[in-house]
Formats: sequence, structure tokens, C-alpha cells
Amino acid sequence: MTKVQRCLSPFKGWLCLLSLMVFISCGSKADPATYFSHYHPADWKSQHGGPATNDLTSCTKCHEVSLLRTGNSVPGCLTTGCHHQTEPSWAVAGTHGLRAKKPVGDPAGSFAACQICHGKDFSGGASAKACATCHGVAAPHPAKPWSSWGGSPWTHTTTDPSNAAVCAQCHYPGSPDNPPNHPATPAPGGTAPGCFNNTMCHGSASAPHPVPFLLGLTDSLGNGHVTATAS
Repeated sequence: MTKVQRCLSPFKGWLCLLSLMVFISCGSKADPATYFSHYHPADWKSQHGGPATNDLTSCTKCHEVSLLRTGNSVPGCLTTGCHHQTEPSWAVAGTHGLRAKKPVGDPAGSFAACQICHGKDFSGGASAKACATCHGVAAPHPAKPWSSWGGSPWTHTTTDPSNAAVCAQCHYPGSPDNPPNHPATPAPGGTAPGCFNNTMCHGSASAPHPVPFLLGLTDSLGNGHVTATAS
């Protein structure tokens, strides 16, 4: 007797029908290796970062965010071969830190993408792994100093400015997490957070060259500071 015929039996029909509906809606028996090609557009695996950052609820209708809950065989965010599972040295700052600095919506990552699993305030979220566990501070960056001119091997100057809204959670105007008197001239109320618009640490007069400005680096016009004239 086929599965369909069994489902038509008067005693088991309703139960089988329900199981089939669950199977079809979320693919509870789907092979993780072929799941994306069955239920998503081509190359969705490399493109889903942006949509997930904007609205995770559409993903969690079928996918589990963490390993804290187990259920059907539909791939979850931490399924082997997915997030961080096969990334060499992911725990090393030079690996995941570079990904966190990417533009918001970039499939490779961003501060906003980190919030999906580590929580809006980075206290653990669905992953139950707070950034402070490794970083020493409740933020997606190491403890101060976290700028190269402060003697740190890390720098925030390479962070994409689109992450400013996440930074503003701690570095809002007048925050004790900002340098004293920064920003000196606060932006008008309601101004969207930005790296150089007086909403956090920096004003609008940003340097036209990398900071620190060392040998081999050039400004926005291609000039190196060691070849500049005194004027």
C-alpha cells in the first residue's frame, strides 16, 4: 500500500494529511545538502545575508537560529557547513572581525548581522554567546584602546560607516564611551547616526587620508605624506 493510500484510510487519514502538510511547508525530511535548491531561488545561500539582517522572522518560520533547540532536519543557522562551522579560525579577531566591519546587508556580515545571533545588545541572544565572553566588553570590538594610534593592533577606522546605527547604541552623543567633549558640537536632534556627522565621536571634518598616515599610504588625491611640501 502506498503512502497516499494509507493516508486515505478512515482511521489514519487526518494524521497522515497533517504530517504531509508539515513535510511540504517546511521540508521536515529535506536533505540539508539540497534544501536551498528545493525551497529557495538559485544561489540563495550566498544572498540570504541581507534579507536575514532586515527581517529574520521570515527565516525562523522554518529554520532554527541556534543549536539550543532541535527539531526537524531542516538546516539551521549553525548546521554543519553553514555559519562559522567550516570557517578556519573563526574565533580569531582577524577572521570574524573583518566580516563584522562589512556594510550592513553584505552577505558576508556586518555588526547588524552579528546581532541576529548575539542579540541586539550583544549579550548573547539566540546563540547564548555574549561578545563579552571573548571581547572583555559588551560590544562587538575589543577593550580600549581599539584604535591603532592608541597602541592597539586593531582599528575601527576600517569599519563601514553603514554600521553607525549599531555603534550609536553605546556611542550616543554625550556617552561616557566617547572621548571627553565629543562630539564638541552635537548634531541636530533626529540626525541619523553617522561616523562623521557629530552624532557620535567624530565631527564632519574627517581627514582626507588614512589614520595613522604612514609610509606607503596616500591621501584622497594620491599624495603620500612623506613627499608633501611644508606648505
